[in-house]
Amino acid sequence: MDLIVEAGGWTGYEFGTAAYEQLIEDIEARTEIKAQGPNIIIISYHDSDPERTYAVANAFADLFIEESLSTKQRESLHAFEFINNQANNYHAKLLESERKLKEFRSNNLDIRPGSQADVVARISALRERVDAINLELAEAKNRAYTLSRQLSGEAELTGSLSRETQYRERLIA
Repeated sequence: MDLIVEAGGWTGYEFGTAAYEQLIEDIEARTEIKAQGPNIIIISYHDSDPERTYAVANAFADLFIEESLSTKQRESLHAFEFINNQANNYHAKLLESERKLKEFRSNNLDIRPGSQADVVARISALRERVDAINLELAEAKNRAYTLSRQLSGEAELTGSLSRETQYRERLIA
């Protein structure tokens, strides 16, 4: 709220704690913020000074935009970290399975008659494990792609906010 107080021009006055809290309550009482659709909010502030009204409403809009973008960035970072960790885990599992398969093949070069069925079954099981890990890795990449698409909503928010700025400039002119 300090930014709002500054935008309203109240920073030059000496306020005690109680007077400052009363000022904040007055600002809150004269402010109305409501959503009108998924990407549009309406911020209303009422004051006897039209310039102060504009400055305070604009400061609220700037705070909302800043907080919204900050939240999107945090969500994007958390999603990226999660996806990156998942991909690294699946990659490590894949490398371990491939190492075990290579080790098995090098240790069993001289397959004896009668044990071929066991060897084939073991190789088949290891290949199935490699396939399963590859599938998990593909799923993790798909989740990463899906989350990045969902998080690309930031661009839409920025676009709608720039239109709002254009409208404000027209109103001021």
